Order: sequence, then C-alpha cells, then structure tokens
Amino acid sequence: MVSKKDSLLAQKKYKKPLAIIFILLGVVLFIQPIINQKPLIIPKENTQKTTGWKVYENSEYHFSFKYPEGLLSNFHVQTSSSTQQTQNTIETIKKSTVTANSNSYNVIFEADGWKFKGKLSEFINNNLSETKGLQKQRLLLVKANGLRITNIDKKADVYFYYNIFQNGDFIYNFAIFADGPDLIRANTQLLEEIISTAKFN
Repeated sequence: MVSKKDSLLAQKKYKKPLAIIFILLGVVLFIQPIINQKPLIIPKENTQKTTGWKVYENSEYHFSFKYPEGLLSNFHVQTSSSTQQTQNTIETIKKSTVTANSNSYNVIFEADGWKFKGKLSEFINNNLSETKGLQKQRLLLVKANGLRITNIDKKADVYFYYNIFQNGDFIYNFAIFADGPDLIRANTQLLEEIISTAKFN
C-alpha cells in the first residue's frame, strides 16, 4: 500500500519535469509561426522613384540608404540609441491637429544601428520590450534577414512600425513612429522605398 507521504513525493517528482515540458511547449508555439512563415522579400530599388534622393552613409555601422530631401525635417538617424527616446518625443510634441503629412512632426522616420553579437530574436527580447506579444513578419532584404513588428492594430499612445534587420554583428531598424495608426499606414510605402535602397557593407 502506498503511503500518503510516498504519494506526495511522487507528485513532486513529476511536477518539475511537467513544468519544464509546458514551458518548452509554450516557447515552441510562440516561435513556430515565425519559423514556418515565408519571408516577405523587400523589392529592389525603383531608381525612377529614387532619382535625386540624398544618400546617408555610416562607416561605423557599415550601412547606407537613400531618402527624399523633403524628409529631412523629421528624419532621424541614430546609432546605439533607445527607441523609447523617440516614443517619448512623439508624446511630447503631439499636435492638436493631426494630418497624414510625412513632413508633420507627429510622424518620425528613423534609422538606427547597433553592434550586437547574438541572434536577432535575442536583441529584440533584450532591447525592444514594447514588441512583446505582437505579431512578427519575417523579412528578407537581399541576404539580410529581418522582422517587421508593429502595434497599429492595438490601442496605444504612440504607434510604431519596425523593420529590423541583422547583418553579421550589426542590427538595423528602419522605423516610423506616429501618434496615430493611420499616420503609420499613410507612410509605410515611402519607408519601404527607403528600405529598398539600403545596403549593408
């Protein structure tokens, strides 16, 4: 006959492995949709559209891209910075009249570069806490793998549209920040045209 004490010991013995199995199952279910996704291929640069665009080059972070000159008033190029800073800026300078004008200060285009040794998923988990629980779309820009993450389908004070790529030991994020989801949607095509010109050396 099994004593009550032996029964409790047996339960404790099996609870730990079961807990580990459930944790692993949760991780697999979270990553599996991303693994199985076909990457969205960023199209090649359309030179007819980008003729006359300015070129930004960064030798420290080994990347370059083109952008329309009219975007200078609200285009930020930062390196090793926090995306939270930009979100705080948007909250601070919210306008009373919102327009889907790409030169409006409540729409910010940004390109960031970071040096990082590790996987892209590790970088996102460690540095972009605002993306937790959001859907991720795989991207491919020439040979650089990436992820697109946005919160435009959620309710938020600040909305973002991240296009994050990894090339070797460098991470790049081409993003739009705005105080309304429609402002993001109105400018995604322009951002994608900018991304199509990006080169990672």
